[in-house]
Amino acid sequence: MTNPSNKHSKADISEDSGEQNLAISKHKSEKDFWDIFEIITRPMAAFLTAIIIAIISYFGQSIITELSLQEQNARLYTELLSRREDAESSLRKDMFKEIMGGFFNFSNSDDIENELSKKVLKLELLAINFGDSLSLGPLFSEMSKDIERILEANKSEVKDWQNTAGEYQKRLRSLAKRVASSQLSSIFPSSRTFSFEVPMQAIEVLPSDSVYTDFNYIWPYNDPLSRPEANIVELDGIKREFEISFKNADYVTQSVQVKLVISEFIKDAPEKVVDLEFTLDFFNFPLINNTRLSHNQRFTLILEKFDANTITLAAMVFPGLYASQRDKPFLNEAIQELSDQRTDGETRTPSVNNE
Repeated sequence: MTNPSNKHSKADISEDSGEQNLAISKHKSEKDFWDIFEIITRPMAAFLTAIIIAIISYFGQSIITELSLQEQNARLYTELLSRREDAESSLRKDMFKEIMGGFFNFSNSDDIENELSKKVLKLELLAINFGDSLSLGPLFSEMSKDIERILEANKSEVKDWQNTAGEYQKRLRSLAKRVASSQLSSIFPSSRTFSFEVPMQAIEVLPSDSVYTDFNYIWPYNDPLSRPEANIVELDGIKREFEISFKNADYVTQSVQVKLVISEFIKDAPEKVVDLEFTLDFFNFPLINNTRLSHNQRFTLILEKFDANTITLAAMVFPGLYASQRDKPFLNEAIQELSDQRTDGETRTPSVNNE
């Protein structure tokens, strides 16, 4: 007789073995799937990797080529500028030698007017090409004296020599005005400018008069048309007060004696920092004939018009970096400017970071 329990145990064993076979079959099918997936994706991964490497190489090479081209262009541009400056310097040097070589040599030609005209032309070339780097005021003054001296010494050969001298003087002053105006225009955008007029009758020296010993006209205090605080000028946070006095205006030489007093506001109180006297004429040029101020700044006073009734003047405060090439800042000024720039950078840094 068959035992029922044995039947149940056999059925259980058969059922367990079926589940095991099913699990094995399922695992095998999953393994086959991943094997197939690996077989398919492996060449695809290699292909994609090659494409990515090629793309990176292409763009990397393009960037390197572009940077190299920019560096090459910058080097070429710098070289061209350097060569142009060298050529210009060589040309200016040769021109300077040629002009100066013949400027002081006055030939014994019978055509006095022609020789004077050539000298004025050479001075014009000097002024136009070297006016921002040479102090040409003495040359203009000497040329003005030469005109009078040479024409007077040869007045027997020159018809109406005084009128001829006047024409040459007018030409000389016109050239000086043109040079001064050009220099003023170049520094005007970064400057503070004011202009005013002085009545000739208040400071003119007549032939019968003795020379004034005191400055008898003080701007702006004797100028009824000046506005309040017209003489206070501020540039880059530096405020200054100007007092300009005049005497001994000479209409023949078109010159006037000037006394300049400049006070700088320190803690809202003006303190005198400049007190000097000089003779002002049309042969004063702003880039060359200027007064050095603190904080690497300059002040210049220029004649614009000189007639029988009024003298018109232009005054300007401008940064020292626009001064002539020979007017370099002192060492202490350069150190102070670098220190100020570093201090400004430190004070600006926190606000930048906070943003």
